[in-house]
Amino acid sequence: MSFQKLLSIKEEFEKFGWEVSDLDGSNIFEEMLEISSDGNIHWKISRKNVEKKLLFFLSDSLGNRTTNLSDVFWVSCDDDDRIKLFFDAKMNNDWQKEVKKFVCSFDKFG
Repeated sequence: MSFQKLLSIKEEFEKFGWEVSDLDGSNIFEEMLEISSDGNIHWKISRKNVEKKLLFFLSDSLGNRTTNLSDVFWVSCDDDDRIKLFFDAKMNNDWQKEVKKFVCSFDKFG
């Protein structure tokens, strides 16, 4: 399920004109799912002269760090942790609305 949710986040950013990649600049989705040495997934989004980094935090149901993609707990903007999207177990219309709201919150940056 997390794979689909990550893909929906990427696609929503692209709909709003953002370029999405991993920190090395790869926009190949499978490469963007690699877990870094700090146990998180990192993406870079850019549009016009604005570049932001996203942090996907992985944690199991007991709060322990994990390397399972299915354990993505939330994603946030690296320099503004008030912009955060929590992952829940459902993939429904409410999820899509939350993704859109999350992506739209980046409009204030440009």
